[in-house]
Amino acid sequence: MLLKSIIAIFTLMLIAMFAMGWWSHKTTTTASGLKNGQLTKCPDTPNCVNSEAFAATAIKNTTQDEAKIAAVSLPDKPLDELKLDIIHTLDRMGADNLQWQDAYLATTFTTRIFRFVDDFELRIDQASGELHIRSASRVGKSDFSANRKRTDTFREQLKQAGW
Repeated sequence: MLLKSIIAIFTLMLIAMFAMGWWSHKTTTTASGLKNGQLTKCPDTPNCVNSEAFAATAIKNTTQDEAKIAAVSLPDKPLDELKLDIIHTLDRMGADNLQWQDAYLATTFTTRIFRFVDDFELRIDQASGELHIRSASRVGKSDFSANRKRTDTFREQLKQAGW
């Protein structure tokens, strides 16, 4: 009896995960562009990382603190060369639907098993010499650090490209 209950719960969990993956394709993007010239801050769920756009508040927000990542230092290259390096890196990583608008890029990644769609955004800030990154899941509350790992892989790929 216990084994049947465990199998039933596991089956329901799998169905729910596949349904969430399907739903992430149906939902609109969480890549909301720039707000006041910065990437949108992360929601209050641990499935997003961001190198900027943190609300100044006296109350410590643990989720926002956990979402913070460092920006990437830009090499001394023209904007067009920076964009090409970024495009090649994202192509190698399997990004879909790359869309540039000036110094802002929005793209998506789809996870392998459950086919969750995650939004990935970049903002080139040549004035400060930084590339800002935001990576967020469209559905769910946790991502098992998938977005943080993605940004770490992106950084490593840029280093290998000479950044």
